Amino acid sequence: MMNRVVLGATVAAAIAVGSAASGSTLSLAFNTTGYGASGAGITYNNGSINYSYNGFAGQLKWNGFGAQSGKQYTTYCTELGESTGSWTYTEVALEQVPDNVPPPQNDPNGAGPMGVTKAALMRDLYARYVSTLGTDGNKNAAFQLCVWEISHENVTLTDLNLAKGQLSLSGGWLSSSNSSLASAANLMLGGLGTDGWMSYGLEGLTNDAGQDQILIVPIPASALLAGIGLLGAVAARRRFANV
Repeated sequence: MMNRVVLGATVAAAIAVGSAASGSTLSLAFNTTGYGASGAGITYNNGSINYSYNGFAGQLKWNGFGAQSGKQYTTYCTELGESTGSWTYTEVALEQVPDNVPPPQNDPNGAGPMGVTKAALMRDLYARYVSTLGTDGNKNAAFQLCVWEISHENVTLTDLNLAKGQLSLSGGWLSSSNSSLASAANLMLGGLGTDGWMSYGLEGLTNDAGQDQILIVPIPASALLAGIGLLGAVAARRRFANV
């Protein structure tokens, strides 16, 4: 089963690095949209490109084929451009998606890949909210807006408590003109890190032609043990410093 753990910012980053996927593949065919809403009202402007998207935001449903035949998967996408379809995805660490951030593809000023800080923010987002979304289309849409905001925003700070202050659907590189969804998303983003930073089992699915996705997976036991060990080491250093 998947694991959710509450950690300090340093330990959350350590588990993020430790839970990298193996590089195996998943063959997925897009089936339908899940719970969500249309009218995302997204504008992405990083100073060199300006892209708008007003379509669906929310869950994506997939059917496995080949080795994954008969299995169903639910994802949220981490890439504004490219498209859904039938793809063989490579499983990678969350830090490695999106592989590039169209439009256009391979934009040198694009926002991907996420890296350690954004991946830690993303794991906390999932740990706090994904289990609360249920069948509510607007909540799922707002959650998807948060995913796009974290993966595409110009986050320059590495301290998680400061980095979350750079996230908002009301300005920056990525914003939404849908005031209802943007307000709900901003409330989620504002709650990140409350009472400690959480980690969650996530991996990236990447394909050069297909839209990159985020998939929920179990946190490896080895990563949890490494994080717990680091937490103990940090606590020991603090006690020593106070002697």
